[in-house]
Amino acid sequence: MNSGPPAPQPRDDEPLDAPTWSVEGLAAALREDPVIVQEIMGNGQRDAVDDALTELIDGADFPVYVALVQSPGGFADDRPEDELASLLHAEIGEDGLYVVSLNPDFGHLGWQTYGAEAPGKWDIYDVNAPYADDASPSAAGAAAELVATALNDAEPLPDDQLAEYRTGDLWVNRGSTLSEDISAPTEGTYAVVATGLGVGVAIVAWFVLRTIARWRELAPGTAVARGIPTGTRPDTVADTPAAPTAQDARRRAEKELSVLDRALLRRSATGLDPTDEQRLDGSRTAARTLLDTGEERDADLLESLGALVLVRTAQRLLDQPSAAYRPCFFNPWHGEGTARVAAPVGTGDEVDLPACGRCRRAQSRPELADPLVVRGRLRRLRPYWEGDDVWARTGFGAISDDLWRTVLEDRRATR
Repeated sequence: MNSGPPAPQPRDDEPLDAPTWSVEGLAAALREDPVIVQEIMGNGQRDAVDDALTELIDGADFPVYVALVQSPGGFADDRPEDELASLLHAEIGEDGLYVVSLNPDFGHLGWQTYGAEAPGKWDIYDVNAPYADDASPSAAGAAAELVATALNDAEPLPDDQLAEYRTGDLWVNRGSTLSEDISAPTEGTYAVVATGLGVGVAIVAWFVLRTIARWRELAPGTAVARGIPTGTRPDTVADTPAAPTAQDARRRAEKELSVLDRALLRRSATGLDPTDEQRLDGSRTAARTLLDTGEERDADLLESLGALVLVRTAQRLLDQPSAAYRPCFFNPWHGEGTARVAAPVGTGDEVDLPACGRCRRAQSRPELADPLVVRGRLRRLRPYWEGDDVWARTGFGAISDDLWRTVLEDRRATR
């Protein structure tokens, strides 16, 4: 049974050649034309935007695929663009740069790089961060700027070229009403999960290990061991550009913490209720503590990812306190776990573990499996939840209501 996103019905405002797509359908369209721009993503000048992007990638030393499309739904990750970029690479099977945007209003991008010819994803991120505080003028403008940066060997663009992508008539969004609400998990759900797992972590671990074993049995030699973080030491190199190193996670956490700090300075004096205010302040403090400690010694992948989750927890409390941030249990680097994977915790009982869209689909498509794996004793690769540290006990906050408190208590206990 295919668990990929369903193909939506055609929209009246789409051009006839716009793909009405599943992931497979979009990949097929990109094989024929490496630039796909739907009408709603084209700033009222779809053909001109398409032509300009096509001209930009012509002559590139590596394949470039750009998809500016309206989301068909089915993506549960809080970074659906990143997820779709990875899925397109899996379908197309060609190394290069994959750039995706699903939202013309904000211009958020997802991208992945593969192979030695394309610049590294995080080299591009250093120059052109998609989640920085400064909003891009449109999806098309953001995509053009990112592709141009990649083609410039991940070096900063000249000022006039940068100004064109950010203010030029072709690249400025003239107005769009597209929006998409993603339902988030509630606090109550995870109070139940945390209670059940408090007495049954071993059972859940068994369930997850069984799932990983099934992935490996059904798909030997696939991305199970290829697309995952391979260690917590700074000299450990990730197997693919999509897998983070400790420095990758730390860099992302520092960037998002800077955005959070600026937002805190700008917020109204009304504030949150005392409980949420405590969680916000505690999450930010715990993140800062982890990042500051990492400066004193070699960065640790799990701690850097933990800091990133804590920053996002605080940001969610600031933006939408009624919907707690829960990372993907299987791999917090994937983003928010807004899908669910059922796990047995007793005779006839189950709890729902938060999972990103990719990990949810991996239950029936093992080639998508991408659990967070680190090196344990004897340098053996193991899922992070096999450990006995704060991250294994809390699932990076996926199964804990107050990750910040647990982290700070753990810090005090180990001093």
